[in-house]
Amino acid sequence: MSDAPCIGIVGAFGGDEGKGKVVDVLAQNAGCVVRCEGGANAGHTIRLEDLLFIGHLLPSGAAAGTLCAIARGVRVDPMQLLQEVGSYTAPGAGGKCRTLALLVDEGAALSLPWHVKLEEYFERVKEKRVRGTGSTRRGMGPIAATAALRLNPRVGLLTRPEELRQWLDDFFEAFHPLLAEAGNTVTPAALAELLAGHGAQLAPYVGDVRARVEQVWRGGDPVVLEGAQGMILDPYWGTYPYTTQGMCTFAGLLQGCGLPVSALTDRIGVCKAIATRVGNGPFPSELGDPAKLAAEPKVVDADLDAFAREMLTKINAGHASDQELGFYLRVRADEYGATTGRHRRTGWLDGAWLEYFAAVNDPTALALTKLDCLGGLREVKIVVAYELDGRHLPPGTVPALASDYARVRPVYQTLPGWSEDISDVTRFDALPAEARAYVELVEEIANCPIGWIGTGPLRRQLIIRPH
Repeated sequence: MSDAPCIGIVGAFGGDEGKGKVVDVLAQNAGCVVRCEGGANAGHTIRLEDLLFIGHLLPSGAAAGTLCAIARGVRVDPMQLLQEVGSYTAPGAGGKCRTLALLVDEGAALSLPWHVKLEEYFERVKEKRVRGTGSTRRGMGPIAATAALRLNPRVGLLTRPEELRQWLDDFFEAFHPLLAEAGNTVTPAALAELLAGHGAQLAPYVGDVRARVEQVWRGGDPVVLEGAQGMILDPYWGTYPYTTQGMCTFAGLLQGCGLPVSALTDRIGVCKAIATRVGNGPFPSELGDPAKLAAEPKVVDADLDAFAREMLTKINAGHASDQELGFYLRVRADEYGATTGRHRRTGWLDGAWLEYFAAVNDPTALALTKLDCLGGLREVKIVVAYELDGRHLPPGTVPALASDYARVRPVYQTLPGWSEDISDVTRFDALPAEARAYVELVEEIANCPIGWIGTGPLRRQLIIRPH
């Protein structure tokens, strides 16, 4: 065993909670940051004074200069990974190149162009009969399916062209009819040639992540395990079928990286003061109709201040619709997908779901991000319970079927808002009393301390509290 901390970071809601910022901060003192689950369908945004980096596969610890590992639980798109490595290490301000210490597990599943074609096909089929799931169409579902069928090649085969070609031939033979119907034009020979080029570039980074991470941890250096998406999208505990393929819980982190269960010393759930969801699926606290998002006007940066003043006046006077309030929060918090650019659906923080998240995961602490985005509102709301068919659901529970969860009605508690700008506040006791009361109610609902409070997008805009 080791006395060094092993810190897990997972999303408490539907992804996009700000996990990347929390990981970036914790990575400053870590020996290694490990991306444990998901694939290129995830997006992590890191904003520093001189850097804006949006990664889909690279761990969020890259900007901290620590060792970054992509574990076996990640579905690796080699082309996407090479693009991110090239983007991150490209010359920045002053012509200086950033260095990157990276290790990719040889046993991680490969993401292929064929997976994307299959997912596009399956989404079209589903949309003919029922509403689609809102997939990012990065091929995550077919990767999980082909891995379960033992037909999916792994990263280590990128440097073994003959063996990889055999895997590609088997895959193609099994799925050729579907691929043809999906419009695929990529042959096994062409794909093998493409992957051989990727393999030559990635070869220096490929190795045994589990063994290396264990070595770092047992050597006494802290390790940070980074999850993808959030528990609403977990295939077991989320709103199936509106879910992803990878586990979005602390158990999923350990499954993905191979460390023992006893290793995890700190379990941090990340939520934000504005609940969001991308794609379809139940969303009890949603503000407005998601079908109307595409018609929203684009608000450019130069107009943000005028937009905020006008909207806050209307909202605080009680003249704004839920659609307008959701639009305001979307613009104010920049809720547009890092992976797809899609509008994120917005709503009030859902304490009832957070209570369920805590029951499943038992976090040791929470990180609450984007508290600053509620500033200026005369009143704010938090969901404190669910009702279904006229009765309160027991605390810490949600319906197992998405069709039932879609009928849930939220019960709100309304709190007074605050007018102060908190973007430069660095101590909890310096927050407005109303903001402190909001944070304390979230802690009470989750029965868990909040150790980090985001007051803006930058690394320095973070209140760290003892917990």
